[in-house]
Amino acid sequence: GDVLEVSTGTGRNFDYYKPSQVTSATFTDRHTSMLEQAKTKFFEKYKDQFHATFETANVEEQHGKKYDTIVDTFGLCSCTDPVEALVQLADQCKSDQSRILLLEHGRSHYNWLNRLLDTNVDKHVKQWGCWWNRDIMGLFEDERVKEKLEVVDVSRWHLGTTCYIVAKPK
Repeated sequence: GDVLEVSTGTGRNFDYYKPSQVTSATFTDRHTSMLEQAKTKFFEKYKDQFHATFETANVEEQHGKKYDTIVDTFGLCSCTDPVEALVQLADQCKSDQSRILLLEHGRSHYNWLNRLLDTNVDKHVKQWGCWWNRDIMGLFEDERVKEKLEVVDVSRWHLGTTCYIVAKPK
C-alpha cells in the first residue's frame, strides 16, 4: 500500500520495507540535509523497488494525501507538539484498516530512571533537540488523541524507555 514515513532521517529504515507490499512511499524529515542523505541512499540502492517521494516537513504537518501505513521512528521526542503530531498522523490514514507504527523513546516504568532523565533534560534538548523524558504512552491519554487513535499493541524495552506502538484510527 501507500506508506508515509515521518522523521525519515538518513533512511535507516529502507532495508525493512518489503517492496512487494509497498505501492508508493513518501519520506519526510524536517532536516533537509538528513533527507538529502536518505534520498541519495534510496536512489543508489532502492529506486527499482518502489516509487518514492521526499519532502522536507515536520511531523506535525499535514501532507494532503492518505496512507495505508504511517511509520515514525524516534520522531515524537523532537517535535514541538507531539499530541498534534499524533492527531495529524491519524488524519492521514486512509481507513480504519490503516496502521501507524511508532518506534519511540521516552519515560521509563521506573521512577529512579525518570528522575535521571528529568535532571539532564534541558542540556539534552539544547544539544540534540530531543525531549528524552517525554511520556510517550501518556500522549495516548490526551483527549484529542483518544478520539482519533486506538492503541492496538505495545512492546517496551530498555527499562521501558523504548516503545514500539501499533495504533489505528478510530
